[in-house]
Amino acid sequence: MGPDEIAKMIERGTQMLQKHFVDFSDADMLVRPVPNANHAAWQMAHLANSQIMATKAVAPEAVISVPANFAESHTKEAAASDDPARFPNKATVLKILEDVKNAQVSALKKMTNEDLAKPGPEKARGYADTIGQLLLMGPMHSAMHAGQIQVIRRKLGKPVLF
Repeated sequence: MGPDEIAKMIERGTQMLQKHFVDFSDADMLVRPVPNANHAAWQMAHLANSQIMATKAVAPEAVISVPANFAESHTKEAAASDDPARFPNKATVLKILEDVKNAQVSALKKMTNEDLAKPGPEKARGYADTIGQLLLMGPMHSAMHAGQIQVIRRKLGKPVLF
């Protein structure tokens, strides 16, 4: 799989994830499907942070703007919080995800198949041994969380998607 195909997977993965939230309010983002499950506000901050870290690993020059409290919104401690002040609102986190997607696609446009085959970051080894595998983890990770978001959608009585 080359840079163009990976870019399309990243674009489609982001689009699919964004569709899960078109009818969510900011209050809906804090609904837990069952006690101790992660709400969408934490999951989205976690996904955005994961994508930011992957982007910086492959394109260190890519700068993604995030709110001042963003670093605290995706910690393990934050996962237990229902305080809306600890999390970016829906529009903000969707904008961050869009910006990350754009940065990754831009970086991919400059890459070759050889670049994708280069070793991934040391701390990612074992689940993403190459740059290409690291970039493909994003859509896979988003799809896993989209399944969790579907459960929240059902709890809220929203239409089933896909």
